[in-house]
Amino acid sequence: MTHRRLADEEIRSQFFVVPLRLVRLLVSTELAEYVAVHDEISRRTGGTTVVVGWPDGTTVVLTHANSTEPIDVEILAALYKEAHAISEYRASDGWRRAH
Repeated sequence: MTHRRLADEEIRSQFFVVPLRLVRLLVSTELAEYVAVHDEISRRTGGTTVVVGWPDGTTVVLTHANSTEPIDVEILAALYKEAHAISEYRASDGWRRAH
C-alpha cells in the first residue's frame, strides 16, 4: 500500500523517533531485534541506531555515528524519499513482472 508522499516541508518537520518497544508492537519483532543489535554495536563507538517514522506510515532505520549530535534533517529527507521510491516501485507493474 502506498501513501500520499509528504511535501518537502512536511518531511523535514513531521518525523519522530519510534521507541524500540513500539517497533516491536507495531512493526515487527524481527525489526526490533535488528535495531537492538545494531544499536548495541553503534553505542560501543559513540553512535546509536534508531527507527524514524512519519505520520504517513513511512519508517526508516538510521545508524547515527555520533549520538551527541543532532540527526541531519536533510539525510532524513533523503531516506524518506528513497523509502517512498522503493515502495512505489514495489507497487508497480515493473516489480510484479520482475518477481
